[in-house]
Amino acid sequence: MQTKPKLREDEEALARLEKLEREAWVEKDELKKHYFGVSETLKHYIERRFSFKAAEQTTREMLVNLSSTGVSDESVRELFQLFEALDRVKFTDYRPERGSLEPKVMLEGARDWIKKTRRKVETPHAP
Repeated sequence: MQTKPKLREDEEALARLEKLEREAWVEKDELKKHYFGVSETLKHYIERRFSFKAAEQTTREMLVNLSSTGVSDESVRELFQLFEALDRVKFTDYRPERGSLEPKVMLEGARDWIKKTRRKVETPHAP
């Protein structure tokens, strides 16, 4: 039996976001599930990509650790803004208005951040 090759951390995270989108939590009015899914995907990606336990940390702790990995200040700020919006829905009674683009913006923001911070893949040069 052949085992499936393990996906790179960015490929896995982007696949998880696609699956989350297919779950259609926003359309089912399950916003907390959508926001938790985006947050958990980002934290899992950060753990694999930057080799520290992000899932068990607060947003502040995670950002401090991320800053020490060489990630640009701009990328840390972008992630802070993303998590500020994600945490607002996750941990309060706040809900974006029905039909708001915010949930999609969170998903796209996560995708963009992952693509921006993923490892550069070496491509073999043609002879």
